[in-house]
Amino acid sequence: MSRNRWLNRSVILGTSLVVLLVCLPLFAVMTVVGRVILLALFVVTVAGGTLLFAFNSRFREWVNVQICPVIEHKGLRMGTDVALDRGHAWARLQTRRVLVGADDLMQAALGPIDTIELPARGAEVRRGEPLFVLRRGDRSVEVKAPLSGTVTATNSRVRERPGLVNEEPFGEGWAVMLRGRDVDAETSRLLSGRKAQEWFREEVDRLIALILAEPTSAPGLADGGAIVDGLYQHVDGPAWRRLQEAFFTSSDERGAQN
Repeated sequence: MSRNRWLNRSVILGTSLVVLLVCLPLFAVMTVVGRVILLALFVVTVAGGTLLFAFNSRFREWVNVQICPVIEHKGLRMGTDVALDRGHAWARLQTRRVLVGADDLMQAALGPIDTIELPARGAEVRRGEPLFVLRRGDRSVEVKAPLSGTVTATNSRVRERPGLVNEEPFGEGWAVMLRGRDVDAETSRLLSGRKAQEWFREEVDRLIALILAEPTSAPGLADGGAIVDGLYQHVDGPAWRRLQEAFFTSSDERGAQN
């Protein structure tokens, strides 16, 4: 009986050694092959990404958004993942849902928001029509709808705390969510990517030029024309009316002017 046990253990030990001797070289080969495959995948991924970045503008824009979600020009911010309307509303497309808010130039010109008037849920709106209203004291701005659609939600947080529009215009300061009716056709009339960034910088420069043209407004600008906090305090009544006409008219009117 003990002899059988010894034979069984010898067989098991011998089999284990054979398996070990066979598997070790296979494991070594698989490790080398696996590294080669991983290296090849890495090279293909890098090469493919480089080609996409070089020849695909949408991929470049996506990469830029991941690297820099917000750009800044002379103290004013712009979200790189939104499309801009020429009336200074922005739209963030999420399939058929569209988040809408006011850009940084609008809130900087108006100043700390006292109240925000939001539309009723279910309201229908056409592109270029008033969507919501920002107020500070006796001044107000009607923010025009960048796209046509149905109001599916409004941001209750900005109703309770309007200052979010000033603090986070492209984040928690959004105002309205729309279900777009003709999103594909109408988004072609908005500005996005590099075009939006170039236009935004031009608008900031144009705002500075308008403010500097007012004799009482120069203190509102720092050296080099950079926007400073409290810019709105240096815009008197006549200047405010001219600023509204120049920047916050309807999107279609702005397109015709430009």
